[in-house]
Parts: sequence; C-alpha cells; structure tokens
Amino acid sequence: MLMNVGFAELLKLYNYSCFIFHDIDLIPENDKNIYDCEETPRHMSVAVDKMKYKLPYETIFGGAVAMKKEEFQKINGFSNRYFGWGGEDDDLYNRVAHHKYNIHRHSLLVARYTMLKHIRGPINEDRYKLLLNRNFNKDGLSNLKYDLRELKSEKLFTHVKVHLVELRAETTKYKSTKSYVTLMSNKTERSKMMERPNTTKRPNGTERPNTTERPNTTEISNQTESSNTTKRPNGTERPNTTERPNTTEISNQTESSNMTHITLKPKF
Repeated sequence: MLMNVGFAELLKLYNYSCFIFHDIDLIPENDKNIYDCEETPRHMSVAVDKMKYKLPYETIFGGAVAMKKEEFQKINGFSNRYFGWGGEDDDLYNRVAHHKYNIHRHSLLVARYTMLKHIRGPINEDRYKLLLNRNFNKDGLSNLKYDLRELKSEKLFTHVKVHLVELRAETTKYKSTKSYVTLMSNKTERSKMMERPNTTKRPNGTERPNTTERPNTTEISNQTESSNTTKRPNGTERPNTTERPNTTEISNQTESSNMTHITLKPKF
C-alpha cells in the first residue's frame, strides 16, 4: 500500500516514466547495476547475500524492482491488503504474470545486493489466504485511499506523511483444509437450506415420517452454540461435560489506524 502511495504522490510532483520500488534494507554492490527500466518489468535484486547470491525461486519479484509507469498502472499497482511481513512480493508477481509480462533480470554477477541486518516485522497471518485472491482489478491503485498529512521537500528526497486505514481480509478457519463451505450471512436463509422435510419417500412411493433429529454438520456463525445434552440412539439424553472448540470462525473486516512515513527519492 505504501508503494502505491509513493507512486500516486510522485505523479503529482513529477512526470516520471520509470519507477523503482526498493526495500530499505538492500544495498547494491555493483555500480554496473544501473537503476533504470527495461522493455519489460525488471527484477533488480537477483542475487542477495542472505540468499547466498542465488535466486531463491523463479517467481520471486520483490526486494528491488523497476517498472514503467504504464506497466505499473496496467497491473493496478500493489495490493492494499498486505500489512506485516510476507506475501506482497508474490502477489506482485501474480499481477505481472496475469498480464503476461516477461520479467527481465541482469546476471547474478551484476545484480548483487547486501541485506542489512534488521529485526523482521510481524508476520502477516493472512498472507496465504490473500494470495488466493485474484481480484487484481479492484485491489490496488484503483481503490487506494489515504489521508495526506504532510509533504516536505528536501534536497535529495521528498518526505510524505500519510494516515492509512488497514482493512484486514476476512479470515476463515476450517477443520479440514480439503473441505470448502459456502458462507452465508443470512441466518434465516441458512436455516431454510438445512431444514429437513417431515416425511421421506420410500422406493415404492409411500412416505414415512422423520422422527430422528440429526445435528447440523456445518455451523457458520460468529458464536458457537451447543446444547447442554446429547440424545442417545435409544432416546435417552446424556449431559455434555466437554467443551469443543469452534472449528469454523469468520471475522468481519476490522479497521486500525496507522501513521506512516514515506520517503520519495527523485531520480537524477
């Protein structure tokens, strides 16, 4: 989200055609690694000392990347959903691949970087769920919202102070990762779908009454409801003494405010 803010604010100040999105902890080692754009989106930090100067995997597209203005606008920028560590670089690759861009990389001997030692930020627990979202056209530059609090120009950079609103994705936990359920917000409609008929048709066409109550196998709610007793097959009841954890949880969107500083460095 901060990268999107920097892009939007720079377009208000300068008519740049090439943008470089750079992690603050990466230092280039080779002066032949020119900071400019290529014909396609460019992955600049190919060989990092922490990764033993090897590309961790082919689909990595983060650390330091360069893109033309039109390319960044076409992929709708970065996602605004990632807060904390992890996932945003892979999401950016998915956006680039979605628009069938090829990624340019210089050789491992040129695109070398040193990563400064630092304490890693909190892990984004929703990163894997967020990566399943392919709604690229609606999440990014197109829905970017922030409040500009201060814009201060220095000799080598522009300091931007903004107020962000974090919208966390809905998180759903399933008892089995192989199971999928349809989430319905209307409890009445959900009850109708789960309601059993009073009679059941036999193969010969006659009907028999349903006398045995069966429990709901899927409960989707903000609160877990459980009865105090359980019916045995013989019709008697036994008390429930053991509490069972809720296997399905749905959290609504939560908002938390952040005061964030961005440093925009002009290219000479």
